[in-house]
Amino acid sequence: MNGTEQNPPIERVIKLGCVPRLVSFLPQAGNPKLQFEAAWALTNIASGNSDQTMVLLQFVRPIPIPSLSPHILFSRYLYLLQTI
Repeated sequence: MNGTEQNPPIERVIKLGCVPRLVSFLPQAGNPKLQFEAAWALTNIASGNSDQTMVLLQFVRPIPIPSLSPHILFSRYLYLLQTI
């Protein structure tokens, strides 16, 4: 699920149980590319229907600012939280 997909497979990602794993990638400050891609996928899920968005509320928690790279902090993560 990346930014180039017109219809991201939101329901499939949820049913496969990938949401907790994607969330676990967010605080990995040593890998900003992984953080960015995980946040992008989670943002796609947040932009789905209300049931899909509710799945995120079970797993997404605020992450301490120092554990986020500036790249993700100012783009995807904040947008993800706004979308929820």
